[in-house]
Amino acid sequence: MKEGYVIHEQHEHGVLSEMPGWSMQQGNFQQYAAERRPYDAVFLFMDQADSAIKILAEDTGHCILDNPLLLIVPKEAIVSFLPALQFPIAGIFNRDYFFTNTESILQDLNTYPAGLCPDGHDGLVTNMYALQAPGTPIEYFVLEESNLPEKMNPQARKLLLLLLNGADSRTLRFKYGYTQASLQHARQKLMEETASDSVTKAVVTAIRNGWTTPVRAPAPERVLL
Repeated sequence: MKEGYVIHEQHEHGVLSEMPGWSMQQGNFQQYAAERRPYDAVFLFMDQADSAIKILAEDTGHCILDNPLLLIVPKEAIVSFLPALQFPIAGIFNRDYFFTNTESILQDLNTYPAGLCPDGHDGLVTNMYALQAPGTPIEYFVLEESNLPEKMNPQARKLLLLLLNGADSRTLRFKYGYTQASLQHARQKLMEETASDSVTKAVVTAIRNGWTTPVRAPAPERVLL
């Protein structure tokens, strides 16, 4: 019998308590950290990217990270969780996909030493391991100018940088002034630049192609402008 622990941000996810071959416990991070024991997997259900990054960054004793960690997030917000890839997690899954495929995901858990699974079994590319180097946590991402397409669309370029640094649709609209039309235009241009059929895959492709570099220092506000 394998043992898992479900950490939930706001509400319980009882579906995991009935998984064949698994014994599941549930609680918040403080309850989990107080136990300080190994599990076959830890399931971190989060709605807000900032909250997830905060928990992982403050896990200096590796209470969570010493165990295979699956980060399960809302489908519409998965891009904002990309900075979590700086940590050695087992995978990021959108919640809808996870609940539909929980059993197969757990069976294949060892195939996700580090990975992004927004729509299915889209494993993380090898060079993403560079983002998980030990030391100061990643504070923000910059674009690697020498690796960008020679004539990259400026709207696509700007949107990519904002998405890499965790901006969600609400932030793009209210902080950076995007309208629904301008945001859709920028998304379309980014997908065209990366030959992708979704914005999430576009961001992953940009990382794969070396278009971005993580910076481990306090982030000046100007980086996101």
